[in-house]
Amino acid sequence: MSFKVKLISTVIHLIFIAGILTNCSNIQQREADIVASVKGIGDISFNELQNHYRDYQFDLKYRDNPEQGYQEALQSLVLFRRKVADFKNEEMYENKKLMSPIQRYVNEEIRRLYFEEEYLGKYINEASITSYYQLINKEITYQQLVLNKFYNQNTNPDINVKSRIDQILSEINSGTDFDILVSRYSEDITSNNNGLMPPINWRNGWLNSTNRAISSMNIGDIEVLESESMYYIIKISDIKIIDIPQLNDIRPTIIKNLREQYLDRALQEFAFMEDNIVDIKDFKWNEEVIKEIAGWSKDDSFFLGKYKDTINEAINMSNNKTIISNDLEDIRYDDLLYFLNDILIPGIEKDISENDLKNYIIEAIRTDLIINKAKDLGYNEKILTENATDALEFQYQKIYTIENIDNKLPTPNDKVLKEFYNEHKDSLLYQYALTSIYVKLFDEKSEALKMIENINAGESFEQAANRTYKVKSFIKNKEGKINSYYSNEEPIFGNIAFEMEPNEIIGPINTYELDVQKFAVIKSSRIIEEKVPTFNEIENLEKRFEAYYREQLNQRVKDVLASKYPVIMFDDIISKNIESGVYDKQ
Repeated sequence: MSFKVKLISTVIHLIFIAGILTNCSNIQQREADIVASVKGIGDISFNELQNHYRDYQFDLKYRDNPEQGYQEALQSLVLFRRKVADFKNEEMYENKKLMSPIQRYVNEEIRRLYFEEEYLGKYINEASITSYYQLINKEITYQQLVLNKFYNQNTNPDINVKSRIDQILSEINSGTDFDILVSRYSEDITSNNNGLMPPINWRNGWLNSTNRAISSMNIGDIEVLESESMYYIIKISDIKIIDIPQLNDIRPTIIKNLREQYLDRALQEFAFMEDNIVDIKDFKWNEEVIKEIAGWSKDDSFFLGKYKDTINEAINMSNNKTIISNDLEDIRYDDLLYFLNDILIPGIEKDISENDLKNYIIEAIRTDLIINKAKDLGYNEKILTENATDALEFQYQKIYTIENIDNKLPTPNDKVLKEFYNEHKDSLLYQYALTSIYVKLFDEKSEALKMIENINAGESFEQAANRTYKVKSFIKNKEGKINSYYSNEEPIFGNIAFEMEPNEIIGPINTYELDVQKFAVIKSSRIIEEKVPTFNEIENLEKRFEAYYREQLNQRVKDVLASKYPVIMFDDIISKNIESGVYDKQ
């Protein structure tokens, strides 16, 4: 069929442009020291590690030990990169079933890359980069006289401002000094310095359209420039030739500047192409079908997935109705199913109007035609491999994990669970001795004695502690070693806790907290005896079964990937950046 469909909602337009601007930023991102080099994948910089460290909240988990946090983050990032690399090398992206959940996103990425290469890219090539470089070896000093479009408004402020501009230009032509005119007319604080502005050079000449226009002017030139709210009368005072870095050293900056300069123009050209890629005047809508689909969408769950069953049911009943007829090919229900599965869900996800539905299909047809053009040029292969974005690679590693771990987990039926129990009842499933206590700490021994006195007088531990106390749990292994449970803290009260009887209260107990002496009153709240549990006594056996095999599969995947993509890590670079305080900087 000729048409496939995709919605370009306002939100998607914003995401589309945001992705382009993000790429602009990424081009100029400073690469810090290399912290790891992975064979077959490449280097990992400290900047990349730091982003991963924060994005995955290692900074919160290891707040008191950033060295360990960065090491854990690096292991995580290396695993991430290995999964992505193996996904690509094994060409898992060719598996339609695996890619189906993210196909809408992939198509949007294809469209974005097509725009970047075919529209924005035509303004960024060796000729434009060289031409730009040849024009930036200068520093421009200029003055400005600023007129606010909306200052002292009357019935027609634009005419009023333009008449003032004509008056100022007339005075310039008559020989009036520019400094005097700035002092007399300028409506900007820069008039206090005769309108003299900071020089424009290669670093800031691209920042906005005004700066770019000034960069192309010559000494003595006077021009009127316009922004959304201001008019600027610009006079070039001086131009100095300055030394600039070699082209290759500032190439990323030049590319970023060119992207900023031409983005709006490229977007306008792309939008014009979108609007004219198909003639909708020939569309003949089946109004009854549009009404039926709009009725389906009133169900809140329709666009959340129910559409699959609803449309499939209609098709299976030999009811594959025509939505649009035109001179090329009809659009039917099976096409709509394709649109929703592989292209995009409408921006209005429920109670969509008939007009909204028509706009969705129109924009979808336009966009799918663009995607097909992009695929004909090979952009689908490019976006899936060397041009895969960070967001797409995140999806890759998720799919890789699902395929190589989640989908390989054994099914926990009763027979398998009993075999698992018999194999691990003396180890993994063994019930170690466990105890929990309530602890109330006091600064003075007399306060602890007062609490004991209140308990002896009939108050419960909780009442006597004003219901504020700490809960601590301890576990004892087969060798008798005691550790804190659910915590990494030292098991200070561990020996005492295991010696207490159920609900026994003791105190005061001398202890220390942050090297300060404290006095504790303790209550034993729970005691679980060490034993081999029966099959029926084990809680959440299926979850423990799954966790065990997930860890086994996860380790197997790690080992295979480590052998395929060996890594060299540079721990000293991490330490150097941590010691310099880089990790504290946002």
